[in-house]
Amino acid sequence: MKQDKLEDFFEKIRDNVDIYEPSDTHFENFSRRLSAIPGATLKQDKNNTINWFKPLSIAAAIALLLISSLFIFQNRDESKRELASVSDEMYTTQSFFASTIAFKLKEIKKTATIADKELVNDAMNQLDKLDIDYQKLKQDLVISNNDTRVISAMIENFQQRATLLENVLETLQQNKLNKNYSNENNIL
Repeated sequence: MKQDKLEDFFEKIRDNVDIYEPSDTHFENFSRRLSAIPGATLKQDKNNTINWFKPLSIAAAIALLLISSLFIFQNRDESKRELASVSDEMYTTQSFFASTIAFKLKEIKKTATIADKELVNDAMNQLDKLDIDYQKLKQDLVISNNDTRVISAMIENFQQRATLLENVLETLQQNKLNKNYSNENNIL
C-alpha cells in the first residue's frame, strides 16, 4: 500500500523533476552571473568536493604497516627469548656465564701460540656445537613456556662451555710450563 502511494507520488511529479544534464556552457553562465554580484567569489576548481579516498587509503596503508611491523618485531623478540628473560636470577646467571666465557676466550687468545692452533680450533668447533645446541634450547624455551627442564639444560650448556674453555686454558698453561721447563733444561 505504501509502495503504491510512493509510485503515485512520482507519477504526479514526473513532469516537474529535472532529469537532464546541464549544458556545457552552464558553468561559464553561472560564473558570469555570480561575478556580477558584488562580494561573491567562485573557486575555479571544478572539483570542489574533498576527495577523502586518497588520504584515507594512505592512512590505512601506514596503519597496516605499523601494525604488521609490531607483530613482526614482537614475534622476533619472542623467538629470540633468552635465559635472562625468565627471571632476575636467570638474568644474573646468564650474565655471569657470558662474562666468564668472554673472559676465558680472551685469555685463550692471549695464551695460545701457533703450536696450540689445533687445540684451540678443536675447542672453538666444540664451542660452536654448544652454541647451536643453545640456539635450539632458546626455541624450546619459547615453545615450552619456561619449562624448568629447558632452563636447566640452558644452564648446563653454559657450564659445559665454561668447563671446556677452562680445560683448554689449563692445557695451554701446562703446555707453556712444559715448554719453559724444557727450555730451562736445554740451557743448563
